[in-house]
Amino acid sequence: MAKKRRQKVEKKEEYDFKLPEFDEHQFISLELLKAKTSLIAFLLAILMVVITFQLYTITYPAALGPIVLGVFGVMGLPIIIKYLKIDVSDFDWKNWVGTGAVYILTWLAVFILLCNPPFSDFIEPYIDEEKLEFTYQVPDNDTWQTWDDGSDIPILVSPIKINITVKIIDNSAIDKDSVKVMIKGPQNYSMKMDYIDNDQYRTILRNNDQKFLKGKYTYSIEAKDVYGHTSTLSNKRFEIF
Repeated sequence: MAKKRRQKVEKKEEYDFKLPEFDEHQFISLELLKAKTSLIAFLLAILMVVITFQLYTITYPAALGPIVLGVFGVMGLPIIIKYLKIDVSDFDWKNWVGTGAVYILTWLAVFILLCNPPFSDFIEPYIDEEKLEFTYQVPDNDTWQTWDDGSDIPILVSPIKINITVKIIDNSAIDKDSVKVMIKGPQNYSMKMDYIDNDQYRTILRNNDQKFLKGKYTYSIEAKDVYGHTSTLSNKRFEIF
């Protein structure tokens, strides 16, 4: 006798899926609240940029203090929002992170922008020692000659005419009237260096009518940028005998 197979009747459970009700009023209120707090974060960031930038002009080149102050300025957001009596009870941690990010990114971007040309320049001019040229002329010879005797210190015979050329660059612009060469020794000179081109400056010690006194000389080159930062290339030497 054949066994009857028991058929299992599977009951399908039916679920009623309902979309959550959209609270338009709550959504608009939350978006307006985020817009208000973002605006407060933006304005606070601009205020902190002014404060930290002024502090950086005092502490330069140390930047740790202004950076720490700028970053921790984000902690002032809850205090200001509470002072303005703005209800943030609907804010969760994601909303606070978003508002804090508005502050941090705004402060960082504007602060970096202000610390660089064309708004400011904190870096001193760069006097390229590798581009320094020390050449000379002897009487009855108009050719500029480079010292190549193998000695690091040019040893020249008076009377002599000396040409010093150097390359000076800066992030913003060099104050061309400030570039000068100062010579110390048996005779002291301070000569303005004239701008040629391609960031090159030159001065010529014209003393065909007056001989250099014999002795050892040191010379230095000084330059300022338009913001008043000064660089000096010093301890360069030559000798007249």
